[in-house]
Amino acid sequence: MSSEEWRRRNGYLRFPAYGNFPDLSLNNTLMAKYLTPEMYEKLKNRKTSGKFTLEKLIQVGVDCPSVPWGRAAGVVAGDEETYTVFSPILDSVIKDLHDYGPEEKQKRDVDCKGLRDATIPRAKWKATRITAWRSLKGYRFPAACGRLDRRQIEQAIQSALKRLKGEFKGKYYSIVDLPESDQKHLTANNLMLVHNTPEMTCSERSRDWPDARGIFFTSDKTFVVHVNEADHLKVICWSQGSDLFDTYDRFQRGLSQLEEELKQNDEEFALSDHLGYIVSDPRHLGTAMEVRMRVQFRHLATDNRLHFALKCLNMKRCRQGKILAVQLLQGMVEGINKLSGLEALLDQGHEIHEALNDLQDAPVVLPQLRFQ
Repeated sequence: MSSEEWRRRNGYLRFPAYGNFPDLSLNNTLMAKYLTPEMYEKLKNRKTSGKFTLEKLIQVGVDCPSVPWGRAAGVVAGDEETYTVFSPILDSVIKDLHDYGPEEKQKRDVDCKGLRDATIPRAKWKATRITAWRSLKGYRFPAACGRLDRRQIEQAIQSALKRLKGEFKGKYYSIVDLPESDQKHLTANNLMLVHNTPEMTCSERSRDWPDARGIFFTSDKTFVVHVNEADHLKVICWSQGSDLFDTYDRFQRGLSQLEEELKQNDEEFALSDHLGYIVSDPRHLGTAMEVRMRVQFRHLATDNRLHFALKCLNMKRCRQGKILAVQLLQGMVEGINKLSGLEALLDQGHEIHEALNDLQDAPVVLPQLRFQ
């Protein structure tokens, strides 16, 4: 087999510029992996009813070529129709990201009561953060919407947020009106809206910033909602040292209450049987949710075998498209408990070689974790 044939079969063959075809010769995104000159010619004249084109879809990948280990999608959708109009390229990207085929259907399971072995050693548990992205049905996404669309979206979401009750009652601020003290606190805790990343600017999602952008938060700032950032909505619920399932339960109740209030405005989240929650970035399709935990393993953190343990447990960037929300939590609990067992052995001065071999028998799928 020639080197060119091997590169083509394994997704490493990138095409140089010709005519209006972009230069993808050094591009590492999934878009560059699957966009061939033939596919480009087939799709270049298509557009959605919101006038979103192939050029707009791939521009973020052309301008941000990523790195080989980054697994960047290289595409950003402009509306719900994007995923059907440009399915020849997007189905391949989604399959690569989520191992999820075009004929598969989504299942929903948000009840965490049936989780097994839900106890994680408190000493290892530092913080939990759950994030969800959502789009409103019928509106163009941030990469395609204009000022009027954006302001209508903000108005609909703002009125719903102001009606939240109980522990989710809070304040909504336009970015330009946000008090400096709150801005510093939110920025320090990585809870502030971000608009100047290459992915945001190259996809045109930061146009007219900060017009019609806002943030909502409760008095303790543990339930936060971003409006018109990378998506119409980004909901964040976080805690320090709190139980994972308490945090998830609170997150789910807050998101459900917001969804009910939006329905009072005749708005609903974009959702399909195939893709789950439909959002701008294909990486977030499906549950459109990310669960992160900060855990502390004093011995494992400096042990070279940690990487092998993570590989055995399949602890990698989350494939959300095919995984239920409850599976994310279950996988996280099982994985951290297994790592805690390794940490305990090292703490007692024992060897972990046999324990590492045992990990290969029952791998689990986990969301992205941060270790310290």
